[in-house]
Amino acid sequence: MYLFLLGIPTPNGNLHLGHIAGPYLKVDVMSRALRRHSTPTIVVAGTDPYEIHVQLESEKTGLTTEEIVSKYTTGIKNEIDNLNIGYDLFFDPFDPLHRKSYVTFQSDFVDNLRKVGHAANIPEAFVMTADGKVAEAYQVSGRCPGCGEVAGSFLCEICGSHHRQDELIEVVLSGHKSSPNQTSIASEFFVVRERQRLINLAKKALIPSSFVEVFEDHVNRNEGKIRLSIPSKWGIPLGEGQVQFTYTAYFSYSLFCIELLKQKGLISENPFHTTSRHTIVASYGIDNVIAACNSLIGIADSLGYKPADYILTNYFYYLEESKFSTSRRHVINPTHMTMACKVNSDILRLYLTITAPTNRVTTFSVTSFIEYYNQYANTVTSKTLAFVERLQKNGGEIQSFDLEMLRTVLNRQLGCFQPSVADLAAGVYELDNWLHLDSNTTDPGLWLLGFSMIGYPLMPAMCQSVWQQLGFEGSPVFEVLRDLPARVQTPNAIIIQPISRETIQNSLPAWL
Repeated sequence: MYLFLLGIPTPNGNLHLGHIAGPYLKVDVMSRALRRHSTPTIVVAGTDPYEIHVQLESEKTGLTTEEIVSKYTTGIKNEIDNLNIGYDLFFDPFDPLHRKSYVTFQSDFVDNLRKVGHAANIPEAFVMTADGKVAEAYQVSGRCPGCGEVAGSFLCEICGSHHRQDELIEVVLSGHKSSPNQTSIASEFFVVRERQRLINLAKKALIPSSFVEVFEDHVNRNEGKIRLSIPSKWGIPLGEGQVQFTYTAYFSYSLFCIELLKQKGLISENPFHTTSRHTIVASYGIDNVIAACNSLIGIADSLGYKPADYILTNYFYYLEESKFSTSRRHVINPTHMTMACKVNSDILRLYLTITAPTNRVTTFSVTSFIEYYNQYANTVTSKTLAFVERLQKNGGEIQSFDLEMLRTVLNRQLGCFQPSVADLAAGVYELDNWLHLDSNTTDPGLWLLGFSMIGYPLMPAMCQSVWQQLGFEGSPVFEVLRDLPARVQTPNAIIIQPISRETIQNSLPAWL
C-alpha cells in the first residue's frame, strides 16, 4: 500500500511545466506503475491558500483573496488534469464544505502541541515598515546565510535553506534604500528533542541524497526548532498577530486529508500510525525540502507517528537557461500547449520525464523539445501502424505470447520507478527498447499489449486507449494477462502529427 502526497502549490497563479516536471509527474508515473502491478495506491493533491502570496496577488490585482483562490485553484487543477496527473483526492482548504473545519483542525493541532510541551515562544527580530508595522514576508529579502544567494524572508529557493529574518545578510525592505528598522516579536516553534534521530530519518528518506547536507545544517543551526508561526495579516490565526507558517504544516494538512479519504471510503487506517502497512511518499521541490522533512518526519516522529518513508525532491527546471517564473511571464502552461496548440500530452510527458531536474538543474529547450517530439511521434506512428496491420492480417490471433519476457521488462521498469530509486529516465529506456523491436519478427499482439503496459505509466492516454481497444477494461494491469484470450481485438493505429515552432509559438513566452 502506498500513500503519495503531491506538492501543495499556492493558488496565486497557474502551474507551469517547471512544476509538472518537478514534483508532480514523477508521482504520477510511480503510482501508475504500482497500480499496473496491482499494488494499492492513493494519491493526494491539493492547494495552500493560506500562504501570504495569495494576499500579495490580491493587492496587485484588486481581486479579493476569495476570488484569487477560486480562480487559481481551478487553474491548478486544470493544469494537472490536462497532463493526466492522477489523484484520488484534490483538497481545496477554501472549499465551503471544509473551510471552517480545516481552520479549526489546524488551530486544535497547534493547541495540542502546546499542551504536550512541544511548542515554545521564541523572540526573534522582524523587519518593520516605515509606519511601524511588521513587514509582510514578500516585502523582505536579503542574501541567504547558507549559500549567499538572494533569498526571501524565511527560505532560500536556490539551496532550499530555511532561516530567520535576522539571519539574512544585507536585509532589504522593498521600496527602501536604507537599512530597515527591526523589532523583537515572539513566534512559536516546534522543538524536536532528538535532533540526531531526525537527521538520521531524513537521510533514509531523502531521494536524492544530495539534499541531506542542507537539511542537516538546518537542523543543527536551528537547534531542532521548527517554525510554526509568523506575524502576518493573512493566514490561519495562531495568536495575537501571528498566523500559521504553512510551509511546516504539511503533516497536519495530510492528517486532515486522510480523514477526508476515510469519509470517501478510500482508506481505512491512518498511514501515519506506527502499525500502518502503508509506504508514505511525498514529493516536493528544492524550496520545500526542509519544510517536508521538518513536518512529515520531525513533527510526525516526535508526536509518536510513523514518519514519511520517502521524500522525493528535485532541483529547478529552467526554460531556455532561465528559471521558470510566473511573475516574469517566463512560463509555459500545460493547458495552453496541449489544448490550444494541440501538442500530444503523452509525448510532452515523456520529454519532461527525460529532462526532469531530479539530480541537478535541467532545461526545457524549445528546439530540443520539437526534435524529440517529432522523432517520437514518427516512431510511435510508424510502429503502431505496422503492428496493427499485421495483427489485422492475423485476425487478432496472438501466435506467440511470451508472458515471462514481458514480465521481465515490466519488473525491470518497475524497479526504476520505485521511490527508493526514482530513476524515471531509465524507465523510459525500457519503453524505447520495446518501440524498436522488429515489426517483422515480433508477434503483433504481444507487441501491442506490451506497448500498452510498458508505456502506460509514462503515456497514459494513448496506452490506456490501446489496452481498451484490444478488448480489456480499465487501465493496464499485468494480472489480467494470466487469462489472456487466444484472440484480441485490433486497435486503431496511433497517428501523431509533427509540430513546428510555429505550431507551439502561442504557448511560448513573448520573447521566445
